[in-house]
This record gives sequence, C-alpha cells and structure tokens, in this order.
Amino acid sequence: MTAIFSNSGEKSPDYMLFPEIFKLIYEFRPNMKFVVLLRDPVERAYVSFPGHFFRFGVYVFVLLVSKQSQYQMNKRQEGFFRFTANNTVGTFEEELAIEAAARAENSQRWYMKRGYYAEQIDSMFAAGFQRDSIHIMFHSHLSDPSVWKRLFLFLEVDSSVAIPRTALQPVADEPYEPMKQTTREKLRRHFKAHDEKLSALLGGLPLPWRQ
Repeated sequence: MTAIFSNSGEKSPDYMLFPEIFKLIYEFRPNMKFVVLLRDPVERAYVSFPGHFFRFGVYVFVLLVSKQSQYQMNKRQEGFFRFTANNTVGTFEEELAIEAAARAENSQRWYMKRGYYAEQIDSMFAAGFQRDSIHIMFHSHLSDPSVWKRLFLFLEVDSSVAIPRTALQPVADEPYEPMKQTTREKLRRHFKAHDEKLSALLGGLPLPWRQ
C-alpha cells in the first residue's frame, strides 16, 4: 500500500539542545533530513524572555516539556500553555546572570545556550548525519521567494508551487521594550566566537547578523 503522504515531518527547537536526541534519530532513520532555521542569537535570546509578556511570577512556554519538568500546564484561550514554576522572572539582565553563573536549572532559561548554534549542529554531525542532510535557513531571509524554492528542492517536493503571501511577510514579534544597548553589545561580544565557529562549520557561510 502506498502512503497518501510520502513526505512528512515535525518541528521542535528543543531537539537542538540535547545531543543524545540526534543519536536516537540516526538509529531510527539515518537518511533523515533536517531544516535548521537560525535567527540572530542576540535577538533570539531577547524575544524568548518571558518577562516581556507576564509580570506575575510565571513562565509562559510553548516548547517541549521534558519528563523531568515539574511545571503545571494549563490551557489558555489563546492556545498557549502556562507553566507555573517556583522561580519568578527577573529582568532580562538578571536572567542572563543566572545562566552565566550556571544556575539556570531548566532549558527554558538557557537564553544564551540556545544561541550556541555551532555546538548544536556539530552534535548532528557527531551523530552521523552528513552536511547534505541539513538545510540551513535564516530567519531574516524568509521573505525571499528563492529561499523557499531552495527549501523545496532540498525536501524533494514540487518547487513550482505558489508560495503563500503570508509566508513571505516578515515575521513580527510581540511588542516589547527595546533591549538595552549595553546588553546588546555585551551579548554580541559573547556570541562572537560561537558565530565564527558556526560560519566555519558551515563552510564559510556568511551569517546575516554579522554582516
């Protein structure tokens, strides 16, 4: 019997944080293809800070909840999920200090570590996957139709299909206060070595946030 859908997939950015996951995926299907969407790690860290949206001592996450998590999940009308934790949300700078001091006990507070893209992609190579099974895309390039065409070719699907107009529109973040310039500069310096390693790992591919 032929499957109705010959191509299928799923998404979860949390996979990138745990190297052992790629080993399991490789054992399950070594010819798996990956689409890795990268965003400026400085911006990514800031927009993920839950203090932008809730000032009531709770965290809001829409990502994977591991079996070790001790959060209480309640469905919200907007379709998000609320995870009540014992920790309160400080300022963005305070949260960065907690992570830097290795006191961030769960992955949802890894604002900087989530931006160590070279380490994450390298774990895919270490698991056995080859470069041609990993397609890199950049968040800032999503409005370019040719980016989507290259994705379709990588996935071996019909690249002649019309790309929805909504897919070409810039992805808007929720409104929040601008990041402090001193914090931005500090994070840019922090990620410099990681970005250089990422570019080298990808064969000298230029990173748009470093241009």
